[in-house]
Amino acid sequence: MNTKKLSVNMLIALSLLILVMLGLVGCDALEVRTVEAKAEGANPVDTEAIEVNDIEIGIEPTDSPEVLVPTEQPPSLPEVAPIISDDEAIRAALAAHFGMDVSEFYHFEVNENTGMHAKGGVDNGYFLVAKVDGQWVFVDGGHAAPDCNKVAQYGFPATMVQWCPTGGSNAPDCPRNGTTVATFIADVTYPDGSILSPGSSFTKTWRIKNVGTCTWNSDYQLVFDNGDSMGGPSYQRLTDSHVAPGETLDVSVEMIAPGTLGTYRGNWKFQDLYGNIFGLTTGNPIWVEIEVVRNKSDQAENASTNSEYPTIRITDVDEDRNVTITGAN
Repeated sequence: MNTKKLSVNMLIALSLLILVMLGLVGCDALEVRTVEAKAEGANPVDTEAIEVNDIEIGIEPTDSPEVLVPTEQPPSLPEVAPIISDDEAIRAALAAHFGMDVSEFYHFEVNENTGMHAKGGVDNGYFLVAKVDGQWVFVDGGHAAPDCNKVAQYGFPATMVQWCPTGGSNAPDCPRNGTTVATFIADVTYPDGSILSPGSSFTKTWRIKNVGTCTWNSDYQLVFDNGDSMGGPSYQRLTDSHVAPGETLDVSVEMIAPGTLGTYRGNWKFQDLYGNIFGLTTGNPIWVEIEVVRNKSDQAENASTNSEYPTIRITDVDEDRNVTITGAN
């Protein structure tokens, strides 16, 4: 059989195969330049052979539709957390510490803020917060002086933690196994039971004595212990100088009488430069105790009707004559 003679079906199949292959590899066109088929005596239905001369395949442009390549979508930007102020971040840290919702926590005020350390007041007490890894965290606070060892771990500036010792403070004259203790001498002002009007200001002064073996210096503090602070600070410097063993010291605190009638008492203790709390030789605190009445004239009227006190009226006294008044109590 002549190799140039192929059946019609095989020729069609071959042509389709070439078109498919060229389409797969991205060819633009398929051109068959010359195809001659001679079928001598061939039946249209049953053709035995076709002579094919000079088959050439070429490439020419086609009218294939343009393939649109989708443009690349711009990358989505990451969500940026809203910027909040330091006060709002500190509020959140305090609320988390006290187990409250941020919207409910509003009784606070920032007094000092260095950007890394902050100090302020909260509910008649104080708070200290520090920024750790970019987040504000609660360090210490309340009504009593904080733990100086804890505060030292966060590197607070001396202006914020003046009750704690600093590198430049005067070291106390305190021998090995020294003791820090005080004893009460007298109420210099406002002894127990003093009568005050609601909301009136007063200065309470105690006289105490250093009966320990350590010298007190400016690193020692007077700290509120419990009871009613009556507007007094949570802590204040005990002395600006040195109080050696055996010496006395007058300690004063500015206070305000409560606005509600009644009897009030506030207890105070001391703190050494290492953060240790100490009191009197008995272990007790020193205290202030007052009675708030409507006004002093009302108190005098109430006292005159008290059977425990005599009612005395002096109507006339001659000049240069002595008068002796004796009460049953």
